[in-house]
Amino acid sequence: MTGIPQTLAALKEQSDPRLMGKPAQAQHVQDHSIKVDVNLVLVPVTVTDRMGKVVHGLDRENFRLFDDKVLQQIAYFSNEDVPGSVGLLFDSSGSMSDKM
Repeated sequence: MTGIPQTLAALKEQSDPRLMGKPAQAQHVQDHSIKVDVNLVLVPVTVTDRMGKVVHGLDRENFRLFDDKVLQQIAYFSNEDVPGSVGLLFDSSGSMSDKM
């Protein structure tokens, strides 16, 4: 498990250029889990209504974030579109030849 803190530190540096060269503070716990102090955690969220439609126009004030039941400050909030994927399927079988 000695390579894990270096991996976490590398990921932390890659995700936040302000942390370049600063070592991650890692602490091994007896149950073989790792506790790491971080300055920023990204929480991607998609909000939908009861009909499954995306809700637009939400701001930072519309969200509350908790960690172990403790309210956390939302330091950065972004409202942006994300890429999606669309697939097209064409039936080119014999039964569709007169419809194409």
